[in-house]
Amino acid sequence: MWKFLLFIAAVIARPASSTGAYLTPGSMTGSGCSSSSHCYDDANLLTPGNFIGYWRPYHENTDQYLQVNFDQPVYIDGLETRGGHGTNRYVRWYQLEYTEDRSNWQFYLDPNTCFGKHLPGNTDSHTIITNRLDYTIRAKSIRVRPTSWHLDIAVAVRFLGHTQASDGDLVGSGCAANNGDTGSAPLTPDNMTGTSCFLSSDCYDDGNLLAPGYSDGYWKADDAYINQYLQAIFDQPMYIDGVETRGGGGYYVRSYQL
Repeated sequence: MWKFLLFIAAVIARPASSTGAYLTPGSMTGSGCSSSSHCYDDANLLTPGNFIGYWRPYHENTDQYLQVNFDQPVYIDGLETRGGHGTNRYVRWYQLEYTEDRSNWQFYLDPNTCFGKHLPGNTDSHTIITNRLDYTIRAKSIRVRPTSWHLDIAVAVRFLGHTQASDGDLVGSGCAANNGDTGSAPLTPDNMTGTSCFLSSDCYDDGNLLAPGYSDGYWKADDAYINQYLQAIFDQPMYIDGVETRGGGGYYVRSYQL
């Protein structure tokens, strides 16, 4: 018998040098709204009493963005996001794009790879999640660009930072230039199936390395013939750049096809 594991991910959010305070937007815009009741201003978590409001775009694709505009350039250390409260809609992963002059835009980069960094979003529609940035960015406008979501894109946001640079702030990624590559993020399957399972405890969902609380689960086929497969199903088409695998219990797959 052989064992097969798919889709591993590890994310560490490292704090910036200072905690920051909430930054008040001058205005909020974006790529479009599904309705007037789920538009840009509904996504402002700083609005008093905004416990359920959120932005939902007219289209559901990775070209969509929510843009926060400040009256003057600010220094951003992090942000908080929430999904569409009570709807089970939320953004799983997103990127940040920002500008100091509203003309020249650049992506927030991973300082280790100098590729556009994908930030982990929400895992439900009601919890507010905080992401501290690896370094401070100076921006007059900043965009939240969803790259993966559950059911539909739905997000509310507020940013953390300062109106002036603070002592000890590392401003900028240290990368020579934005190379235009937006990088890759783990893709969360909505369902896992396959040809067969040897035991219910070693079945399809056990082969998902992104499953919450994952420790040592794996998929084990009912036989060892080459016609066996583990299948990951997404709720929308995805662009796949690669795959990560691991064996289990001393068994592993030496080669495979997709």
